[in-house]
Amino acid sequence: MSLTFAAAIASDDAAGLSAMGEICELLSADVGQEVLPLTPSDPLELARLHGEGQASFTWISPTLLFLSRDLDHAVPLLSSMRRGLAFFHSVLFCRADAPYRCLGDLHSVRAAWVAETSSSGYLVTRLALKRQGVDLASAFAINTFFGTHRAVAVAVMDGRADVGSTFANFGDGD
Repeated sequence: MSLTFAAAIASDDAAGLSAMGEICELLSADVGQEVLPLTPSDPLELARLHGEGQASFTWISPTLLFLSRDLDHAVPLLSSMRRGLAFFHSVLFCRADAPYRCLGDLHSVRAAWVAETSSSGYLVTRLALKRQGVDLASAFAINTFFGTHRAVAVAVMDGRADVGSTFANFGDGD
């Protein structure tokens, strides 16, 4: 019987799918059993698959762990590292040619988010904006969830969204 490792990775994300294959190979060697990749369409589907026992291991956001009842019995084993750091910054970004230069410029924009359960791709950014006094209802006319950080970046770059939220690491981690 094979085990499965599940992560919400877009089907057109070649780098993500390649990394998923490498992770499955490493897990297979560590547990002495074949581990196959499973790539659900979004984080909520990921949680459902884990809750139903269809995913042996899952790569999830901490927020999803706390919000989804499907993960009530999940046990965190590892924390991801990005560029050698176990923490990140959440950023709201736009194209260089966009007219947005400060928070006050955000009026009726089209926003690209990762998922409602994404810390860096939704929740932290919105909380920070709210704390800065931004009226989220007037700032964002359209809120679209794209499922992955890569898909958010692509949506902003190709003009389907005006701004997007994702994670960032800066020099020396700050």
